[in-house]
Amino acid sequence: MTDTQPETIAGDRISFGPQDQPLLTGDGVLAFSLYMAGTPFVDERMWCINVYNADMLRKMGYENMSMREAATQAAKDNKPGMIRFMLRAPTPEVKQAYLEQQKLIDDGEGQAKDVLRDLMEDYKNNARPYDETVTRIMCLVLKMRIKFMNGWKDTVPLLRIEDSREPRETTGLGGGREVEMGGFKFISVNASEATRQRMGL
Repeated sequence: MTDTQPETIAGDRISFGPQDQPLLTGDGVLAFSLYMAGTPFVDERMWCINVYNADMLRKMGYENMSMREAATQAAKDNKPGMIRFMLRAPTPEVKQAYLEQQKLIDDGEGQAKDVLRDLMEDYKNNARPYDETVTRIMCLVLKMRIKFMNGWKDTVPLLRIEDSREPRETTGLGGGREVEMGGFKFISVNASEATRQRMGL
């Protein structure tokens, strides 16, 4: 958003002056990092907006209905449109802190646990202010969570092969009942043909 026109949010009229342009972003990590560091949303009652247009709704398969009906149904079906977060303008220092931390993560510099420790030590030693420290920590935690949860995409899938032997029941030394199960094996999907044959696949 670059103009100074008043914006209507949650039914109220909110005006922005030339020096108070809001930050409108679709980056949820950026928005939450700034918010946790003290940058307020423009309206706490409507901290994000979900916008649909006709082309988007048509591609989602909503046809033969009005845009209003289509958008209402898309929201009920958990199909988001363009999600945007609107915050008050952050300080240049806080925004720069986020961008710098994001670049460090993208460049893969350092282990996340070590970076977190260093950030906390810097704050403890008054080497960095609170808002910049929180912004960097939230950026680190949220970005690394995404990488952590998607880490499986970089691994070779494994197959769990169950042993086809039937369970075997025996009597133990003390007269108790013991059941021997077949167990299982793991094999990667890119295993050699010889390995697959050895395992009966």
